[in-house]
Amino acid sequence: LVLWAGFDWIEESGAFLLHPVTPQATVDAVLVAHDVAERALMPGAIAVDSTDLRRLVTLRSAEIDLVRRLPGSSHEEIEAPTPAQALVFGAHRRRHPRWLDPERPAAHGTVPTVGPEGEAAIAGRRVFFAAALAELAEAARADFSALTGRDLAPLVRFGPDNARRVLVTHGPMTQTAAAVAEVLASKGESVAVIGIQWLQPFPRQALEQLLSGVDSICVLERVGQLATSVTGATDPPLL
Repeated sequence: LVLWAGFDWIEESGAFLLHPVTPQATVDAVLVAHDVAERALMPGAIAVDSTDLRRLVTLRSAEIDLVRRLPGSSHEEIEAPTPAQALVFGAHRRRHPRWLDPERPAAHGTVPTVGPEGEAAIAGRRVFFAAALAELAEAARADFSALTGRDLAPLVRFGPDNARRVLVTHGPMTQTAAAVAEVLASKGESVAVIGIQWLQPFPRQALEQLLSGVDSICVLERVGQLATSVTGATDPPLL
């Protein structure tokens, strides 16, 4: 979990990023993100607002049986989900791989560096690991939904299906935008709200489909204006 105030620092890290709409979705995202990280062998981060962080203590934590089943035991053997992982670990691997395994000696990763070597390492991570992230995340969501009946969808939508004006936002701001849309509906205005919960991998095709045929789109995003101590730049928008 990462407070939203520092989220922009990691948006370019290559990690998958979530900003759940509700406190319950944040609790669910912890289990789903854990499962995705173990499948993809990629780091992930979940953004929370400070106000929502206080609400989390009032929610019921995940049942222990659910934690055991999803993501599962660390020493459980699973099928390597991608060709790249099969090359590194073989057809099967531990859910938590042994990075230093005497029975299968291999050099995992590269020495952190700059220049062509570092650029090649980043390119390789994107091609061989990050490229499969969206598919593995969808599989983890499907397993979680089958066990709980809840879906941590990349996008959530509120309002009439035929609305020609749409507000697009992410995280808990979606709840505020939905409340505004309800007030506008009471005044005869037809406005829909789309909340983005998965920022990386970004659900581009799904968002384009929901916005098809819309007359006007308003993107609502909170952008910090405090200069950083390192560069003096302001926080860039995510959308």
